[in-house]
Amino acid sequence: MKNITTQVISNHPVFTDVVRTVLVDSFQPVASREEFRIVFTLRYEKNGVDITDTMSQPAVNVISANNNINLLLRDEHFNPIPDPNWNGTDANTEFLTMPGYDFVAQLFDQPISIVDLLKRYILVNDADGFFN
Repeated sequence: MKNITTQVISNHPVFTDVVRTVLVDSFQPVASREEFRIVFTLRYEKNGVDITDTMSQPAVNVISANNNINLLLRDEHFNPIPDPNWNGTDANTEFLTMPGYDFVAQLFDQPISIVDLLKRYILVNDADGFFN
């Protein structure tokens, strides 16, 4: 099966010598529900050998972005962007956030390819520990 794109992510958290790659099977924007869905499979490799059949896939193989969930805004190095108005007490407001669908939708306003958008969003999810 051909994938839309692939993106190497962080190594497996337990088996640190196992390289993980996200294989994007489908990308589904659903404007009427203000939702984006990325259906994926993980490929695992050790020493250049595909060991996917010996590893378990995540229970959830969909990354979903909608406006019910706020996403951390990140800089070009994928570090969360501090909220300049943070009062120093509520850890939930320490960094800037944006509703998930709005975050992804605004990326379409930039001169960026769909593949680059998907890869960027996968890396953001990896940085947040989604694949662990």
